[in-house]
Amino acid sequence: MFIVVHLLYKINPMKKIFILALAVSTVMSCQKEDMDNEETNVSEEIVKVAVKAGESYKYQLPAGKEQPSISADAKHAILSKISIVPGSGESVYEYASTDNYSGSDKVSVNIVTDNSTQYNSGHCGGGTKSNSYGNSKNNGGGDKKADDKNIKKITFQFTVKCDKK
Repeated sequence: MFIVVHLLYKINPMKKIFILALAVSTVMSCQKEDMDNEETNVSEEIVKVAVKAGESYKYQLPAGKEQPSISADAKHAILSKISIVPGSGESVYEYASTDNYSGSDKVSVNIVTDNSTQYNSGHCGGGTKSNSYGNSKNNGGGDKKADDKNIKKITFQFTVKCDKK
């Protein structure tokens, strides 16, 4: 420590400012890398459903860290919602098409699932990040972040048949 202070004392003021600016920018770049490494991993599932016009359909959603949300809603439904089952905390998606509609309809539901991402080395400037699917990505550094999200996207593809003539 004494040597560093002694060396800084002998350096002219412009060089001191340059060295200080370089040190600050290095620290800031490590912090920026950590923020840039926040990821959202999305897994998709398609559920194909055939229903009669006016008929309702229910689907129990997998558990998540947050309440599920509808990211793309139905265009031909009188009911399209996510409900929480009292007492259990489980979520159920419900759909019912309009009475005289025949054709297709589509709904997407997003569920934030448990963070299963793991980091293998963790300091500024290196590391590899692997997720539960075996994929890996070179990571600028940092430890496992609570901000990283795994989202399960369930897309319901409805085929609605109208029996009324």
